[in-house]
Amino acid sequence: MNRFLRHPVWICVLSLLMLAAALLPGSAWAKPQSFQLFQIFHDSGETLPLGNTPYQIQLNGKHSEYGVTDAKGFVITHHRKPGARQEFVVDIFNFGIYSFVVDKQDHIKTQPMAVWQFRPDWSEECRADCNGKGFYWIQLIGNNTYFASEPYMLTVAGQTFSGTVNDEGYIFVPWDNPPPLSEAMTLKLCNGTAIEIKAGTAQEAYSFRPLKNSGAPAPADCAASTLKKYAQENAQLNGGAPYIFTAWAKGASPVEIAQQERRKEQDKLDEYRSLAAANNDPLAWLGKLPPTWSEEEYKKRNMAVMEKVMADIEGFSPDEPLRFKCKTPAQVGPIPDMEGVEAFLDGFPDSASDPQLIARLYAAAAKGNWLAIAQIFSLQSQRRPEGNDYFYHYRFLQLMEWLQEHKIGALYRIIDDSMAATGGPAGGFTVYAALHNSYPSQYEVGKKLESDNNPELRKIGEKMQACALNSLPAYRKLLEK
Repeated sequence: MNRFLRHPVWICVLSLLMLAAALLPGSAWAKPQSFQLFQIFHDSGETLPLGNTPYQIQLNGKHSEYGVTDAKGFVITHHRKPGARQEFVVDIFNFGIYSFVVDKQDHIKTQPMAVWQFRPDWSEECRADCNGKGFYWIQLIGNNTYFASEPYMLTVAGQTFSGTVNDEGYIFVPWDNPPPLSEAMTLKLCNGTAIEIKAGTAQEAYSFRPLKNSGAPAPADCAASTLKKYAQENAQLNGGAPYIFTAWAKGASPVEIAQQERRKEQDKLDEYRSLAAANNDPLAWLGKLPPTWSEEEYKKRNMAVMEKVMADIEGFSPDEPLRFKCKTPAQVGPIPDMEGVEAFLDGFPDSASDPQLIARLYAAAAKGNWLAIAQIFSLQSQRRPEGNDYFYHYRFLQLMEWLQEHKIGALYRIIDDSMAATGGPAGGFTVYAALHNSYPSQYEVGKKLESDNNPELRKIGEKMQACALNSLPAYRKLLEK
């Protein structure tokens, strides 16, 4: 998608002759005057002028003025010199950046440059305490381009920085404790252009101008540069050179933040590899994890288990509840170390934060206790254990795979709860869970079936409630609260 604004039909450019007859064009005593550059509207039919819209104007490589459109939607400059050729670069809130070249006869040539964009939070000017860690940001803007990937060399106070312009046209230069206005910086680009830049702690303090013989080092590896072609095609706009916006900002630069994030990410990947290799955590019985984290592989496995879950639900017939059979925990599957599981359930919800009871739960799960595994899955779905996110995600996925393979109802109930919490369709999973030995689901569905029109289903509802209440003393205590 083209990111830049091309001649919008809802904006009309109106130029007016503002010179009094007594003023001679180009005369030395002609003073700057107010001049209407641009008119904007609410509607495409251009019937509703859009007033009170903020804008800022750049003239001759410097900030010229701030303003808001008047009641008729006009952008107005107060720096029009009669009888002179001038180029005004205007950043209009929510519209875009435009070049307005006004010739000696006050004819205006309008060129949309770029779509309007919110300046990032880090670009806000320093208003009070302008000392400490910070950076200069320099943004390059051209006709329908931000000069992304262009190599540059920037010399500041004897220090030279090199790199490529980022996708939004930015260059970042670390600089702590700046003066109100920087020393002259020299930006050297691939087409031989050299630009002198001064940046301030206040955004309106900046300036830039072309240099002829800067002596600054030129960028390397300019084979893919598009600057020469751009200069040839846009010679009438700022002499074919980029427009500059710049200021100093406090804090870590986006480049530094990105580097910090990359380091954190690498640390997480390294930690995952170490944990996966050791395979000695409380869920190690689930099997070894992939030796390295792969987002693609993780998503593939996660999608696979969810497809199996959905297939389970889709193959579920409406008359399935009529075939309900009550099973005790021992009839469902192995329940070694059941005392630890019952102690956890008996103390719930306080037990969810009791390290000793949780440790007994994990110990039972490691021996194959299906009810302990279901409780651990429930715990982890509500509160992530502290530690490596990637490692946690894969262990949680392994729990899902185990529960789906054994058709344990707790998995389906928790999925149903998650869908309900996010506004998705819910209900069907809980019925499936009730028929697959989720005792809380049995009790919930059984209560609903008490009022069903079908007498057989009412009887099933009674059986479900009795099954849940008699499954374990701890469940009777929990469910009858």
